[in-house]
Formats: sequence, structure tokens, C-alpha cells
Amino acid sequence: MLISPQSLLLALVAAGSVHAAVHLPLTRRATPPSLDDIHRAARKLRNKYAHLAKNSTATAQRRASANVPITDLGSDTTYYASVNIGSPGQPFNVILDTGSSDLWVLSPNCLSQACRGAATFDTTTSSSFTPVNRPLQITYGSGRVSGTQGSDTVQVGSLSVQQQQFGLITQVDADLIGGDIGGLMGLAFESIAKTRSPPIWQSLQAAGQLDQPLMAFSLDRHLNDNENPFADPNSQVNSGGTFTLGGVDTSLFTGSIDFVNVGTQQFWSLPIKTITVNGQSVPGTSGTFGAIDTGTTLIGGPSDIVAQIYSAIGGEQGTGQLEGLWTFDCNTDVTLALNFGGQTWNVSPQDFLVQQVGQQTCIGGIIDLDLGGDPAQGDPSWIIGDTFLKNVYSVFRFSDPPAVGFAAKGTGGTSPSAPSSSASASPTTSLSSSGIKSSASGDASSSSGTASGAGSTLSIPGSSAGSGVGTALPPFGLPSASATADSGSGSGSGSGSGSNGTGAAAVNVPSVVVLLFSALVALYSVALR
Repeated sequence: MLISPQSLLLALVAAGSVHAAVHLPLTRRATPPSLDDIHRAARKLRNKYAHLAKNSTATAQRRASANVPITDLGSDTTYYASVNIGSPGQPFNVILDTGSSDLWVLSPNCLSQACRGAATFDTTTSSSFTPVNRPLQITYGSGRVSGTQGSDTVQVGSLSVQQQQFGLITQVDADLIGGDIGGLMGLAFESIAKTRSPPIWQSLQAAGQLDQPLMAFSLDRHLNDNENPFADPNSQVNSGGTFTLGGVDTSLFTGSIDFVNVGTQQFWSLPIKTITVNGQSVPGTSGTFGAIDTGTTLIGGPSDIVAQIYSAIGGEQGTGQLEGLWTFDCNTDVTLALNFGGQTWNVSPQDFLVQQVGQQTCIGGIIDLDLGGDPAQGDPSWIIGDTFLKNVYSVFRFSDPPAVGFAAKGTGGTSPSAPSSSASASPTTSLSSSGIKSSASGDASSSSGTASGAGSTLSIPGSSAGSGVGTALPPFGLPSASATADSGSGSGSGSGSGSNGTGAAAVNVPSVVVLLFSALVALYSVALR
């Protein structure tokens, strides 16, 4: 996605620290989704995970920081950011995808329809490019990308890593990219990378480039939101949120971030405690796993459970042009809620309702997807996409141990979601502007600390500048709390403090989303002392 403007700030770093969190703005398309857009989103989800899926049903085809600005392509359907590859850097708009692990961009030799109009990587103009004599093919169900591999310097915001391996794609399925998107940046784990190389966050972490082992997303909602409408419905781009690599943006969430450990280091897959619809628990959801996937628009789950969800609201499977989707009466208020680690998060009715297709018929944001994974091995049965993620501030922690956390959106976010439950029966970790804590029904530990510092300012045309307050976060890797019974309880206390001479600077760049308008980029730098 093209970001306008594309200025990135280098953080001011106190003595003793040389790294900063990078914040990139997101962009998205501004026009309402067509029925073709919704079918494309459903096909993309099914294609992407088709290699994990069981037999198809007859009713649906199975196809598959830096603060970095991100763009939303297609009515809250795709979020992307701008990165630079090579020396000198060549800019690419890449989909941000926590559901895969490979980085790839288009080659000038790509003749696929989807390659037209998008940027391609010219290996001859980069002094640091090294070819890798190995073919690459990534299958997304019936769609795929294929090409060759190479390595070069990759820059994300103000962070860069040398000799990062990536794909140079000569063939790509039309459902995977479109418009001016020139590639995809996978942000899951190395174990599922087809390039057999670490994802960009792992390379940056190994190179000591990240201030904290974190990346975070705040995805804006404009669709069905009268309080945050498209700035220009006739434009292709609107502000879409913020992607932060190497830290969190405390202006974008309130309260604490509740972390739950991932099941296996493949996908960012979390154990689901319950799923409820309009307050009623849906049988069969407890003990399953859901992969948290920023590269997927909808939510996909086992067909029998999805049928129960729609049955509870009087919905049914679509037919004719709506085949492969699920519909319900537009006059029905639907509140979907997902519980991870004992904390429940609501999906707004605005996000559950994807599109109205008749006077009283609406398309829902959940589709059936039979992955057939083994919950005992941590395999996902659910794919949790942007229908859910627009409602929370999501944080992905790389180590000690790997986990995903959610928090209620703050005033900086556009899709506020307050947790409806705080009871926890499994180990979780919470991070807030005052520190980090571990909690569970059993023992718990906590540590917090704050430090204030003068925030630096930088003026940019069309952006706002101001002062900031630094927040000192205690080290990650606190012992995980353990629990043996739901009735257990625990408490703990501790303290942490920011020290002079060390700290982290953060750069914020407001996001842009693809349904496409030029978003103003608000940049600020915060130095901790």
C-alpha cells in the first residue's frame, strides 16, 4: 500500500541504548466491499489454509518494529506496509501477514495479471543482492506463488537487516494480491517458512535491532462505522491503523495487555476457552486453537460449530451467488465473543455484519473452514482474522515464552473493545503502561515501573507534532504463573523503574489502510530517561 507521506522518524535514544521501536501507519481502500470482494476474501482464507484442511464440504469451495505505516486494501480487507529492499532501497507495499512466514516480492519477470501495475524488484540495481540458487513455491490451496530466491538488505521503518532471504515471484494467484501491492511479509514462525529462513522479526531480533521482542497492531475500522467513516468514499485509500515493531504504542490501548502462550511455534495459535454468541456459549469450542492472522479478513472455523453459531441467530448457508457464505437477518443484533486464557473479547456487530445484500439479508463475518488439526498438538481449528482484530490492540511476543496479547483500544484506536470478563483460569501475562505482570489462578507475579522523559517533536507537512512521556517497561521473561484449578487465586507485587542513560525511543507514524486514500502521517518520537 502506498503511504502518503512516507516519512519515518529515527527515535532519539538515551546513552546506553541504540535501538528503537518503529511505528508504521496503515492504509486501506475506502469503497464499500462488493460481493466479489467478500467471495475473494473467503477464497483467500480457504486457499491459504487448504493444505491443512480436511475434505471440502459441498456448499463451499476450499481455496485457500519500528512503527510501520500500514494500509488497508479493500474495505477493511487487507492491511499492508511499505518496506525497502536492496542498496539503494527499492520500496514495496507488502501485506502484513501473521499467518505465514515468508517474505516475497514480485520479479520483473512476473507475467501474471496480478503483477500489472505493482512494483517489481530490480536485482541489477542493488549492490547488496545475492542470488540463491533454489526455486520457491508457496501453495495457498488452489492458488500459489512461485519463483526464485535471493537475499538482500531489508529495511522496515528505521530498522534494517542484511542478507535477509526472500522470494522473487514470477507467478502469483490473482486472489493473493492486487492493486499496487508488490509482495507479502510473513510474520509467523520460521518452522513453516518455505524459504527455510527466519522471518524479518526474527532476523531483526537476532541482530539486536529490536528494543523489545514485540510487534503490535492497531487496525482501524471504517466499514459500517458512522463515528469513523471513510474520509473520502471516492478515494482508494484511508487511514488504517499502526504497526509497531520492537515495542508497543501506549497511546493506542488502555489498561493491560493480557498475554496467552501460543500452542506451537508455527502459527500464532492460542487456546480458545469459549466462544459465545449473544451471551450463549457455543458447544465444541473449548479446547480448540485459533490462529491469529492479520492477513485474513474473516473468521473461519469448523463447519459444525459455525452452523451452530448461525443457527443461534436464525442464520443459514448462502445459496446461488451467496454460496460459500453465511447469511442472517439484518435486523438481528449479533454479539460474538471469544475467550482466550479466561479473558473475553467482543466482536462488534459492525464487524460481524460484512455486507447487506437484500432488504433484510446480511452476510456474516464467519465462514466454515475444516482444518482437521489436532488440538492436542496445538493445531488451529479456527483462523481469527481482521473481523476480530479490528476490535482489540494485538501484541505478538517473540520469546519468554512466545505469546499473543490483547488489550482494549485506547483513544488512538478507532474500534474500542472493552473486555467483558477478567477471570482467568490459565496462565496469562499482562503488560501495561506501568509494567508487566503474570497472572493465573494459582500463583502470580507482577512488576511495574514508569519513567517520564521529554518527548521530542518533528514537524512534517500535514502531520501533528507534540511532546510525549516515556514509559519504562521492565524486562520480559518473567516466570510464567501456573495454575492447577479454576478456584485457585494468586497475587504478587514487584516494582520496576526506568533508569537514566537507558531507555527506548519510539517513532509513531499514523497508519494508512487500503480501500485507498492518502492518510496524514502523525510522527512523534519519545525518548526515555
